[in-house]
Amino acid sequence: MTVDPVSLGPGRNAMDTDPTPITGPIGAATGQTDAQAVGKDMFLKLLVAQLKYQNPMEPVDSSQFMAQTAQFTMVEKLQAMAAQTDALVAGEAAQRAAGLLGRQVTYTDSAGVPQSGVVTGTKFGADGPVLLLGQTQISLDDVREVTLAPAPA
Repeated sequence: MTVDPVSLGPGRNAMDTDPTPITGPIGAATGQTDAQAVGKDMFLKLLVAQLKYQNPMEPVDSSQFMAQTAQFTMVEKLQAMAAQTDALVAGEAAQRAAGLLGRQVTYTDSAGVPQSGVVTGTKFGADGPVLLLGQTQISLDDVREVTLAPAPA
């Protein structure tokens, strides 16, 4: 019985013999998020498997390969652009919060009662800027009105 290079015998093909299963912590070495790592790692592993096990009599069309590479590059660039946009939005919110220093703001407290106070400082947390009004902390999103603080007597 002879085995030609395309098939490995009756009922078997090259994809049945892949010795490198996809396992392990994806993206652990690069610090990527799971979604980013799965996308990049899976794409590259599938591409390598596709090239490794292609039929030598009918190789993959180079135009398809180039199209896949271009799509992968575009996805990477869009992810980078989204990260930059997020950073710009966070920076703009920080500037708005800093611009309120010394101003009197009106906000609604947790009981639904309107309160006001002078912004004495800001903190920057994971949820965005937080305004300090003495001992009170409010989110920048909770501000309903901004006025000039009254002059000290």
